[in-house]
Amino acid sequence: MANCVIVSGGTWSPEEWCKVKRTLGPYRLASALEDAGYSTFVLDFIEEFTPQEASEILSKHIGPDTLWFGFSSSFFWNKQKKYTNANTASDDLHSMYYTEYSDVKFILNLVKFLAPKAKILYGGARAPYFALYDVDKNVDYYVTGNADTAIIDITDTLAGKKESFEHLSGKQIDSFKYPEPSINNITTRWWNYPVTKGEGLPMELARGCIFKCKFCDYPLTGKKKGTYLRDPNQIKDEMIKNWETHGTESYFFTDDTFNDDNDKLEALHKVFQDLPFDLKFSSFLRLDLINRFPHQAQLLKEMGLIGNFFGIESLNQKSATAVGKGLRVEKVKERLYWLKEQWGNTVNIEAGFILGLPYDTEQYFKELIDWCLEK
Repeated sequence: MANCVIVSGGTWSPEEWCKVKRTLGPYRLASALEDAGYSTFVLDFIEEFTPQEASEILSKHIGPDTLWFGFSSSFFWNKQKKYTNANTASDDLHSMYYTEYSDVKFILNLVKFLAPKAKILYGGARAPYFALYDVDKNVDYYVTGNADTAIIDITDTLAGKKESFEHLSGKQIDSFKYPEPSINNITTRWWNYPVTKGEGLPMELARGCIFKCKFCDYPLTGKKKGTYLRDPNQIKDEMIKNWETHGTESYFFTDDTFNDDNDKLEALHKVFQDLPFDLKFSSFLRLDLINRFPHQAQLLKEMGLIGNFFGIESLNQKSATAVGKGLRVEKVKERLYWLKEQWGNTVNIEAGFILGLPYDTEQYFKELIDWCLEK
């Protein structure tokens, strides 16, 4: 039986995208917990199971030794039905789990039956809102933020190794009040988990962002350039072990800005060229940095880039300026066309836009959509 059990969803996209992927958070926590001597079990892609099927699997891993049972909310999607407007308590519960609460209750009843002393945790990106209103009274603790360090404190306390949590306010445990773990101690040991042969995996190469965009409330912003980066050789060793164990050659890097540092890119470029397989990866990139350092386009292509996401945010010049986007709109379009020439069809480019910024109009929305739909 596992000391710690986590259920998680996988990110799901329309069928034509052919993209279902595992999420990093639960396995990062499981790796940290195992380092601390606790046994773990992660049930992923929860939306693919009926409550009865999920319970049948979970019953093999939950028992008297189980200290807590947790929901990872960041990508807890239900692919059949999306709940986004919470007007009543019932709607809030739907929004919290993206499914009928009766499905969740079915599983919670199983946990209470098999492990009556186990606590119920709810964490991930969606936790702060639901913690604020304590939406699900069956949840004992809402865990907010990156919980690598906090989860050890929580588990040690529940195991009776210490008397109380270090940072508990009401039912909320704020992970950002704990020190960040050592950057070279955030390996996710995928080789310990039942990963599909050749499956693309998420990987964290760095944490935090050097920028402080006006529309972003992410806590780990404004870090110094070149800080909190993992050792490239440690990354290489991890990739080789995943390749030897699972045949993994593809990754999606979770760094907030993968190309934020030329020195980082060049060091990783050297390491990636020395891998025993042809790496393929996707990542979050800043277009203005490629505009400033055009050689990054070739570096990224040689490293194995096959997909990326640009946070362009706005093609309305006044709106873009208002939220601190420095690259002129004409240059944004020019550089995107240039990248299409550089990368051809080898890299899928995705972009994000915010609608409703200061100075936005309905006419701008129409012009933006028309431009995005052009060949």
